[in-house]
Amino acid sequence: MDFKDDLENRNEHSHLKSPWITGALSLLGLPLLVAGVALLSSEYGNARSKIHLPNKCYAPSSVDCDFYPSCLEERFQCGPEGYPIDYGQKYCERFMTLNTPYSISSSKLSEEGIQWRNATLICLQKDLVAPLRKGPENLSCDELQTLAFDSHPGCYTQPGQSICALPISDWRVIASVVDFGDYATFNSLRQVKEVLLTCATSLHFEFQGVRNELISSRLTKKHGTEAEVQSHQVRAIELQSRAASLQEKIDFLEDLRSELSHTGEDL
Repeated sequence: MDFKDDLENRNEHSHLKSPWITGALSLLGLPLLVAGVALLSSEYGNARSKIHLPNKCYAPSSVDCDFYPSCLEERFQCGPEGYPIDYGQKYCERFMTLNTPYSISSSKLSEEGIQWRNATLICLQKDLVAPLRKGPENLSCDELQTLAFDSHPGCYTQPGQSICALPISDWRVIASVVDFGDYATFNSLRQVKEVLLTCATSLHFEFQGVRNELISSRLTKKHGTEAEVQSHQVRAIELQSRAASLQEKIDFLEDLRSELSHTGEDL
């Protein structure tokens, strides 16, 4: 076969590619596909970051739940199972119904409990402003959820509005609002553990203080005027009642810790 015949033969079978050429083209296609997906993801993230949010999203001050769907979800687009909708909005709305005919609980929060709820809802939203500013181009929905849960204990136990100081009746109402399945998640257990530790430590020192004052009252009431003795007796009764209330809270925390420990997490 001369050069002319060889050239004609190659042209005739030019549609047949050698295996290495086919493999090379396949390998070239994979990076192009990955690059295409990355480009689409980047463009989607950029589109979400360009969403214009109202100024109120960056300075939450109202006791309502609009922040979660209109600000956080609008920006991050985590979907119905993401933190903004499936946890933030869900529990915000549940707590907002307390003491109304639509409440999930048959019991009511005390006035102190309502004040705690309002302060906590605003605190939780304010703590999400920084992640909101970072946006989806810097945070994934999973990272957003972790940051959100990390902020919960501090808001629940903030100075002047701590859940630890609420009456035991409020604790029972608050505990009844949350689905047990949500208690059992890793992030929830972390926050519960931190709140339990904070309240248990606070109650322990308060209980010790009450007990010491009660002992002192009993010792000093043996001496002094009749009016002083009566005053000590009244104070002793108050302290005994306070000690009983603190012990009830401590028992409640222990029962909750025991119940949640069945999930496998060391509390």
